[in-house]
Amino acid sequence: MRKRFTEEQIVKILQEHAEGKTVGEVCRNNGISENERLKRLVAELSLENMVQKDVIKNFSGPER
Repeated sequence: MRKRFTEEQIVKILQEHAEGKTVGEVCRNNGISENERLKRLVAELSLENMVQKDVIKNFSGPER
């Protein structure tokens, strides 16, 4: 498995955060992506949306 950051880079990144920079700033400055978190969020919202559509479909049947 390929390592993306050296130990020195990781220490520098952690020091930036300890100095008061926000996580977003540290990520932006060092090219760190939060894609995994975003993918999980999209998946959860998509699932919730499908469930809501099914519930609406079931409650608005031909009886109305």
